Amino acid sequence: MSPDRLSSVLAALYRRRLAILLIAGATLASALVFSARLPKVFVVRATVFVPKDMPRLSLSSETSNIPQGPVLPDVTEGTRVGMTGLINSGAVHDRVAEVFAERGITLDPRKVRRNVFGDIDNFQSLVVYAYDRDPRMAVALANTFVQAFEELMSRQVARAPEENLRAFEQEVPRAEQALQAAQAARADFLAGIGTADLEAEFNLQSQQRERILDQLQDLDVQERQVNAEGPALDLAIAGRPEFVLASKQHSPNSAYYQVLRALADARADLVVRLLTYTSEHPIVRALNERVRLLEARAAEEARTQYVPGPQNETLDQVALGLLNQKLQSDVTRASLQPMRETLQVRLAQIESDLALYPERRTRLERLDLEAAAARDYLEQVSARTRETALQLARGFPVTYTDEHRLASEDDVKQIPTRPGILFFSTFAGLAMGVFVALLMEMLARMRANYPF
Repeated sequence: MSPDRLSSVLAALYRRRLAILLIAGATLASALVFSARLPKVFVVRATVFVPKDMPRLSLSSETSNIPQGPVLPDVTEGTRVGMTGLINSGAVHDRVAEVFAERGITLDPRKVRRNVFGDIDNFQSLVVYAYDRDPRMAVALANTFVQAFEELMSRQVARAPEENLRAFEQEVPRAEQALQAAQAARADFLAGIGTADLEAEFNLQSQQRERILDQLQDLDVQERQVNAEGPALDLAIAGRPEFVLASKQHSPNSAYYQVLRALADARADLVVRLLTYTSEHPIVRALNERVRLLEARAAEEARTQYVPGPQNETLDQVALGLLNQKLQSDVTRASLQPMRETLQVRLAQIESDLALYPERRTRLERLDLEAAAARDYLEQVSARTRETALQLARGFPVTYTDEHRLASEDDVKQIPTRPGILFFSTFAGLAMGVFVALLMEMLARMRANYPF
């Protein structure tokens, strides 16, 4: 604008100064009346800080329980949109009305929507403004809105963990049943093979096998010894006379030696029977009784080994000893084969069981792995259940606030303020007066230029 034109404008305003002052004065007077009759409205502010990382709780690692750095705001656009959507949905306002109803105060949710609103500032904090004619009510609205916002945010965050906890609680019985089934399968397998410890049974059977092999070797040695003694005993018996010279007045009691022979035969028969039967078998018991009777009779006949007689000859005691030795050798030879067959049968059974050991061990290891996997799975599910339940009991502090961020009566401000109304009305009156003055000056010039 040129200096001449500016001067003309200022001159026009000066000429119309009365109109400007009248309009400004009328506006100021109206503002004074308006401010005097305007009801007082109070506003208060509360803020909520939304951290970037939510505190976590872990039973297995202390690292998750210790903060890794300072608490920073979540500046992601998704969080901002989510918070804004929750505020604009009206759910927070409805919850505020419910909280007041729980306190015994009836509050229309529409009033909450009119008097409370929230926004996200540049620091990614939720700023809540509450208006009311009662300053204490404004403070209560702001703080209750913050409380409702934190509660709804926590509910949204806790929804997935609650569903996970229900799933874990339903999975724990199934995991326990799987573990019990795996343990039962292992127990049934061991019961089916007749042992409680496969490894110990294998070691025991291996030791028994070694002992049986040693016994078979001993039998072979004993058989060779008996076979070697047979011809020597036959030659010695053939070189002995049947009778030898004895006392002329007495002769040996033949019944005594018959009893001895019968006793030897009974003993030999008993040894043979014991290889086949147990000691409680009727035949063995009868032989034991016969041996006992023969021993008693032999003891009785031994008192009269010599009887008077005309002959002076008696049986050769050396020959009888050789015969008895021969009898024992024959009994031993006869008992070797049954003992060998019994040991061989037992050896074949043990070797058959040992041949099945690799397959049984593989299956047992598979059952052990299945049981261990079921046990590990049960422990994991139980640990996750306890950890999730503990986290839910602790809560999810998705927001942060304190007494410095909450609204208080000291922070309440009145709007609009009387000086503000007067200042605005004065500025508006002057602007309107200038506009009217300029309009009047333009109309005056138009009349001067176009009188008709």
